[in-house]
Amino acid sequence: MTGAIKIVTREADGEQWGKIGVGYGSFNELTVRAGGGFAIIDDVLAATVSAQYRDREGWLYNRAIDDRRGEREVKSFRGKLSYIGSDSFKATLSAYYSDDVNDGLTAVATNSDTLQIQTGDWHTVQSPSPSAGLTEQFATTLDLQWDLGWSTLRSITSYIDIDDEFRFDLSGGVEVAPDTFVALIDRSSVASSWQVSQEFQLSGLGLEDRLDYILGAYFFKEQSDQQIDDVIFFVPLVPTIIDQQSESVAFFAHGNYALSDRLSLNAGLRWTRDDKSLQGQIDSFFGSGIPAPVDRDDDWSVWTPRIGVDYQLDDATFLYGSISRGYRAGGYNGLTVANPVSFNTPFDPETVWAYEVGAKMEFFDRRLRLNSALFINEFDDIQQSSTLGGGATAIQNVGSVNVYGFETEFTWLPSDRLEIFGHLTLQNESYQKLDPGSVAATQGQGRLSHLSDEQVQVGANYEVPLPGGALLALGGNFSHRSPYFSDASNQPINNSGTINLLDAYLAYTAASGDWKVTLSGRNLTDEEYTKIGLVLAQPNGIRFVNEPPTWQLQFEMNFD
Repeated sequence: MTGAIKIVTREADGEQWGKIGVGYGSFNELTVRAGGGFAIIDDVLAATVSAQYRDREGWLYNRAIDDRRGEREVKSFRGKLSYIGSDSFKATLSAYYSDDVNDGLTAVATNSDTLQIQTGDWHTVQSPSPSAGLTEQFATTLDLQWDLGWSTLRSITSYIDIDDEFRFDLSGGVEVAPDTFVALIDRSSVASSWQVSQEFQLSGLGLEDRLDYILGAYFFKEQSDQQIDDVIFFVPLVPTIIDQQSESVAFFAHGNYALSDRLSLNAGLRWTRDDKSLQGQIDSFFGSGIPAPVDRDDDWSVWTPRIGVDYQLDDATFLYGSISRGYRAGGYNGLTVANPVSFNTPFDPETVWAYEVGAKMEFFDRRLRLNSALFINEFDDIQQSSTLGGGATAIQNVGSVNVYGFETEFTWLPSDRLEIFGHLTLQNESYQKLDPGSVAATQGQGRLSHLSDEQVQVGANYEVPLPGGALLALGGNFSHRSPYFSDASNQPINNSGTINLLDAYLAYTAASGDWKVTLSGRNLTDEEYTKIGLVLAQPNGIRFVNEPPTWQLQFEMNFD
């Protein structure tokens, strides 16, 4: 199963509020955040502002340089300015800025044949490369809404600008003599991009309020530039230059029609066209010193319909079913390393037909909520990350595959103080067709990357009222995920292993509700697993591993 996380920030509605938070935890992690809302002109103009600072020392030990790695410093700011002086018109201008500075990616060197960690420790690395990372981002959005009486017209205009730099050793570092280390695949990159998008929506009710509809159009444009410098086995390659432009246009419509008070039909249709171009160069072959130019234009278009039915069986049972088609855009591979053919060959869009039936139910006076669904996803030209060797990776269309499964989640309130929750997903895949030239076919064993057969989570939250009106809360959750492969090659080093994680917290809230202190811990059982594993220069493999157990103490204060 795949999904998305939607983050909605607090509206600027003129209400005056404020909050601050300070946290300290493992690896001297310091977090400071503050935010507030206020009226600039009462009932006319309102604003919200927030800022966050986070600084943490490294959690990996690098024995090649006798220092720690994983240090990170993040500064971010967000603001909203809203016009609220009319019942028929609303305007919101929002802006966001972040500056993320870190000492780059560092992987644990691992023998890809024996899976032996070369440093002897899960959280010890050995690369002498001065890895570093920097990402600076600015984004702004103007959201305009007009109430036309018979419908609502909305315009959403967005702009994003990103500058990104990194350097790291894809070999993980090799010990060529006692306490002497070299970087066999030293990669650095400088990139910048900007994108602008415009969306129009027209939504409302019709047919005696039985039809809830939305019509829209969307436009997107992006310009990105990148230079990648590779030094592989001490041989500097011709820089890979990427100059890419992307444009996308889409028109869509969706409606929900109530056949009765309990039964409704919904349907939608979207047409998308993507135009992309790539200009640049790559090394003609390993160490040739001869640049191979590339200049190409590609376009794709697709129809993505959806149809569904919803039925409110009774006040506590909601049933639904849907058939929809999804789409993931095609693109280019810029990390192929001295492979002009791959660099000049785009990967095509991925499409999926998704079938789902489910139920949302409540029991025992709504104290038990149960949501369950059965699904089948039929992917065509599915895109998979594939390792080509020699420091090269690429997205490949590996064929057709069906993913099917079941998921359920529940929330149970045995009492007003206790909440118990859980989630279960069971799924599997079946390849219908496999491209014989893909890494998934030549090296893999037919398992879809990043797919776990089962995922389970159970947890609880309990509140204890204290004398004087204060509140003590404690809780935790346990999650289990069966092994998955992080690459289409399905090599042993790509295997995450079984993942069992335990998190917990203890919180004290003052009787006034104005302040709160929380002590939390993550990965309390010291689970060790591979997030991503790569074999880039056999047998020198690398693993990006999870963090060790961490704790944090947070203090929050509200000024509502």
